[in-house]
Amino acid sequence: KPHMDVSQWDGLQGVDNPNEKPFYHIRPDINDCIRQFGGPRTWRYVCQDNLEPYDLKHGRIELEMELDEEEWGWDNENGWFAPSEEIRFMHAEDVGDNEEAIVETIQKLKDIISDCFLSVQGNGSITGLYSLDDLFCLLNSVGKLEDAITVQDMIKEVFKEFPDSSLRKQLDAGISELIEGNTKQALET
Repeated sequence: KPHMDVSQWDGLQGVDNPNEKPFYHIRPDINDCIRQFGGPRTWRYVCQDNLEPYDLKHGRIELEMELDEEEWGWDNENGWFAPSEEIRFMHAEDVGDNEEAIVETIQKLKDIISDCFLSVQGNGSITGLYSLDDLFCLLNSVGKLEDAITVQDMIKEVFKEFPDSSLRKQLDAGISELIEGNTKQALET
């Protein structure tokens, strides 16, 4: 759904209930824009009802932007720019044959990081790490705001860690709701 009231937008006058429809950020084909509007356009926020499939007989889509060829390659068969495996991974997309190994590795990393945070609290299995007292001393001695913010964020992450990972997920979900201004949902989470 759109993030704003779009019911009065010119291009949506023939669309029923546009505020209830899916919207997408798109980069239109330059040649289509020149044909339709007399010049190129950058990204647009478009209602799903106004989208049309790209006809592959026109060849590769021409965009008003530079794409890193290592990150985005043109897929002739499907007629789109396909993201690299790295981009798909960064945005939690299906990464094909490696997905199971990647998910397993990320879970192991999360467990290690959790154990580090719990160890700083004094409840984990790793020795020789900073203690919370060390982090507070470090926070007290930093000279720049940027450094203080980094240490403060680390302390917050340590305090948010629980041996039961579902509690951390619940806390993070509640914080997200609070940031979005959904106080009631945050308290119920």
